[in-house]
Amino acid sequence: MQHRGQEGCGIVSFDGKQYHSEKRYGLVGDNFNKEKVLKKLPGKYAIGHNRYSTTGGTALRNIQPFFADTNAGGIGVAHNG
Repeated sequence: MQHRGQEGCGIVSFDGKQYHSEKRYGLVGDNFNKEKVLKKLPGKYAIGHNRYSTTGGTALRNIQPFFADTNAGGIGVAHNG
């Protein structure tokens, strides 16, 4: 059941060596229930977010978690507000 955040959803996972990120428009249950999508997100650690926009446009780049891969490693961040 999902009451808010119908605009988009995303997950960033970490498998101990590298980060994996998937972002989609729509509901979590419609996007992250298929095995082929979940196989793209290996690892024991993950963060997820569903988007209910109050600012910014409806663009894939605005869907969280935000992720950056740097020379020092990667970071995934999700926030509210």
